[in-house]
Amino acid sequence: MSVLVKLQLIVFAAFLLLGENGPVCGLQSTNTCVLLYKSGNKIEYKCPVCGKTFKTQKSLLQHETDRRHFVKGSTADVHFYRRKFVLDFENTKVKVEEEDRKKSVNLTKSILDSLLKEIRNYSGGKIYSPAIRRAGSYAVNTKIGKADEFDTNIVLNVQVAEIRTSGDLGYIFEDKVHLKKGPSSPNLNTDRRLVDHANVSIPSGQASVRLGHDVVTNLTYHGDLIPFKVKKDLYRKLQKALNVSSFKGVHLYRAAHGPALTLTIMQQGDHHISVDLTTSIPCNLSVTRGGWPRPDTRKALSQSLINATIAVGMHLVPKGDETWSISYSKAERKLMESVDAGHGCRRRVMKMMKRHVQIAASRAGFKLVGISSHIIKNQVLWSSEKRYINNYWNEINLDVCMLDTMLDLVVSLRNASLPGYFNSDENILSGKNRTILNYLADYFEQERKHILSM
Repeated sequence: MSVLVKLQLIVFAAFLLLGENGPVCGLQSTNTCVLLYKSGNKIEYKCPVCGKTFKTQKSLLQHETDRRHFVKGSTADVHFYRRKFVLDFENTKVKVEEEDRKKSVNLTKSILDSLLKEIRNYSGGKIYSPAIRRAGSYAVNTKIGKADEFDTNIVLNVQVAEIRTSGDLGYIFEDKVHLKKGPSSPNLNTDRRLVDHANVSIPSGQASVRLGHDVVTNLTYHGDLIPFKVKKDLYRKLQKALNVSSFKGVHLYRAAHGPALTLTIMQQGDHHISVDLTTSIPCNLSVTRGGWPRPDTRKALSQSLINATIAVGMHLVPKGDETWSISYSKAERKLMESVDAGHGCRRRVMKMMKRHVQIAASRAGFKLVGISSHIIKNQVLWSSEKRYINNYWNEINLDVCMLDTMLDLVVSLRNASLPGYFNSDENILSGKNRTILNYLADYFEQERKHILSM
């Protein structure tokens, strides 16, 4: 741990001892110190040169830059340039333009609402809930750049009789019998037949779903709801709804790699919007089934937040063709929504690291296959639990949090090991290409050194 970070932790300890009201000196600004004033739940940022106070650290930084209210050559001055670099990166490379976001969200919602209303009038269409649920970065406000991609969940209205998470599955699509893995064809216009097969088990982290008396026979096999059949049915209904709609430039792709259908909204004179549609099934599996919360979790998070995260529960999403994935995304969403209450910066760190992954991909000359924001999200959550001292994740410490999380990610990538935050038995990096992981580790290592050299 660097001397600077140790000093910061001492400062934060003083901050805790301060009580409800009063000043505390922090080493995170342009000068030797900046006075933070606590008043109830509010924090004010005071320029130690002129005494002017600001509601946000960003406003203070802008004031100090404009007025040149910092001491050249001080340790804090060196740190100022690192902080300024991080904030400039956030402001110029990361933030979504608010008007663009609102426009894209409203357009996407209007189209999806209309299409779902239409397909629910078709035979068997009532299985698809009319309520679209936000998913991915859209749901937890970690979207970066243009508002041109959205993940959504369509909840299935089915009565679940049994969820099996282990044991024999007993069937497989016939065209996969002689394949080691994966579907033989992602084309949803292809006819595929399920056959009984003795040597097929339910993979770890996945489940089969047995329906109750409301079995939809064209979507099941031996009473189990089949993800590929559901995806194919939804595709056909959406395509039919699009054909009778008045929407122009809206396309649904029949080549469906992965669990989602992709709807593309073309906008003349503006960026296109890609919408991933994934079905989901509510389930009664517990968030605690994977060993969460751990002892360190209880140090890092309040009991009320832990309870609220457990209460939101889990759901199942398609995984492959025959089975469903046990998803902790609802719990992840609850945590990311709430964990930064009181000037936290975890989501800001996550968004900047996602942007760094995009930059790394643009420089690579090859696709970073298997690299997704899910990796970044889990790393930020683990780093948050690892560094749980009070106020460490305050926005005033943004650059340090960013640098430390970068270092944590480099270690994870080098070792090809990153446990799932809620299920630590799962290695999120298992099976990933080691060349790609090392390339990404090299990128983050070099970027971190660049920032530290300022």
